[in-house]
Amino acid sequence: MAHLAPGTNGAGTDASIRRILAPSTWPVAAVLLAGLAIRVVFFNVDGSAYDVGAFQEWTRQMLAHPLETFYAADLEVPQDHLPGDLWVLYALGRVWQWLGGGTFAGTGAAMYALKLVAIVFDLVLALIAAAIVRPWDGARSARMVMLAIVFNPGLIFISSIWTQWNVLATTLVAGAAYALVRWRAAGLLAGLPLLAAATLIKPQLLVLVLPVAVLVLRMWRGGVPFGTLVRNTVIGGAASVTLVLAAMLPFDVGFPGMGTRWTVLERVQFAADRYTTTTKGAYNFWTLFFPGAGTDDRATVIAGVTYQHLGFILFGMLCVLALLIGWRWRDERVGMLVAMAIIASATFMVITRGHERYLIDGMVLTIIASGIVPSLRPAAWVLASGLFLNVWFVWGFHHPGWVAHIEYFDGLYRALASINLIGFGLLLWGAWFRGMPVRTVVRPSPPTRNALHERTPGDGHD
Repeated sequence: MAHLAPGTNGAGTDASIRRILAPSTWPVAAVLLAGLAIRVVFFNVDGSAYDVGAFQEWTRQMLAHPLETFYAADLEVPQDHLPGDLWVLYALGRVWQWLGGGTFAGTGAAMYALKLVAIVFDLVLALIAAAIVRPWDGARSARMVMLAIVFNPGLIFISSIWTQWNVLATTLVAGAAYALVRWRAAGLLAGLPLLAAATLIKPQLLVLVLPVAVLVLRMWRGGVPFGTLVRNTVIGGAASVTLVLAAMLPFDVGFPGMGTRWTVLERVQFAADRYTTTTKGAYNFWTLFFPGAGTDDRATVIAGVTYQHLGFILFGMLCVLALLIGWRWRDERVGMLVAMAIIASATFMVITRGHERYLIDGMVLTIIASGIVPSLRPAAWVLASGLFLNVWFVWGFHHPGWVAHIEYFDGLYRALASINLIGFGLLLWGAWFRGMPVRTVVRPSPPTRNALHERTPGDGHD
């Protein structure tokens, strides 16, 4: 059931007010071009030598040798990525060859090409985020969300300076959220494969299937036919498995029992075991106790429980809380978005072996949710600030000139971690105590047989 916002006496009045406060003319192209221009300014800044070198070395290996030998190759940078973004690197390398680019190496044009991929996904992400928000709170909030992503300093830094591709997985998650929010049960057909594709880049994102499961259950309780949900879940799930296998098998990677040289679990474990400290640049919960480089997360805390185990326990508890919040929300789709934001943020906050860039998913999902739920806006601001400071100071540790040679003392680490944790606390507070009564305004539409489920934002009737 839709609810009119306070101070309105009908959809027509509200629409008039919105036209005054937020004119329909909105220079989306100009905003995107401005975002592109800002990012291009940093093209000549050398990216992370390690990450840029890794991407280039992996691309050269895939172009010169059969893909099934990729993970067996003795490379300078270990192959700790799943095939998700490797396929993007492979396609980029093929285009590079077609354009006559020569050896894919160095800090010139080859580095610019890597940056350009991340920049394009930054801008696509902004468009998807705005499209998710618009049906609930109109154009004004959609614009604010778009601006918050296009001009987000953390995203700009990571894509345009650091030259990392975390935004690829984030964009796929946002695409999955859009499909589920916009098309409800039908969205499972596209949402599940998009989420699977994101998992092929960042495997920790698989946990976001939990809020989707809660969404499906709530749709069933809300009157969506059980058969429709089962059919779409099975088709979407089968498409997801097919997509994953199609991406992995050329690399001779498969599921356990398939007889491939590697299993996906082995590749994930290999990547996870490369760093065994409580944090790898993530200023999070563990930084309060172990500033700097952290400590070995395999060390025992008590009764055989290690720091890594404790991190998973805390994460499990936060997942339960997030799913409960998602279950309680008046609109199940908003509940899914908020639960996704909490869980994605929690992967950064409490799980050990985290990188500074792992906060991107939680921050972006929080920004999107804040466009619908005003009580989450403080969390979005603080998390955006925390991400930028986190990547800035991690980068500055290796490039002292960027931070004016600030001494990295324990108090600084703890202060930076506190900013991220405060943002996470504001997210939980805004979601649990202040965010439940989401008010939506919809224009009247002709009565239908299932009007209760059709006349809500995102179903084509708003």
